[in-house]
Amino acid sequence: MKTARPRTEIQRRTSRSASWSRAGFTLVELIAAITITAFVAVITTSVLWTAVNATARGGIQADLQTTISTAAEQVVRHMRNIPKQPNKAAPDIAYLKPTAIVWSTDTSLSLSGTNLVITVAGGTPRVLLRDVQEFEIRAFDESNNELARNLTNIQCESVRRISIRIVASRGDGAGTTELVRTKVFIRSMLSGT
Repeated sequence: MKTARPRTEIQRRTSRSASWSRAGFTLVELIAAITITAFVAVITTSVLWTAVNATARGGIQADLQTTISTAAEQVVRHMRNIPKQPNKAAPDIAYLKPTAIVWSTDTSLSLSGTNLVITVAGGTPRVLLRDVQEFEIRAFDESNNELARNLTNIQCESVRRISIRIVASRGDGAGTTELVRTKVFIRSMLSGT
């Protein structure tokens, strides 16, 4: 029978270092794990950042849509109530151009810089909407034919319907814009009134 020989010092060291290397990670494995973790973190951060930006843009868009719709409703309310001229079957419109209209001598709606401004009964001008990029007014007659772009005094007598187009934006850097189009029938010109 063979008897086990005692181990030498070198054999003991070799066997001990082999067991240590099997128990831990090598430098290559550690670098690979850090690289994969960093890659996953970058992807996750970019997805979260995109979601946060989309939510912010959606909030700005919703706010702009609410603001421009409210302004358009106020414009429609005022324009629907343009009265008739005394003793005539014509609207009391003094003049109408692509970016302004004046009726009843002292009520107006106009684009002033980038503000949509209304003045009612000669009162203080009030800003309905800020950051307006485009504002356009068009007039139509009883047969729905578009009238000239600039109308004054007697030329305004054939106006029966007004089309309004408003484009507004917000300075959020992403170019958020909203468009509203509406048509207004002047109530005093409808048959039966």
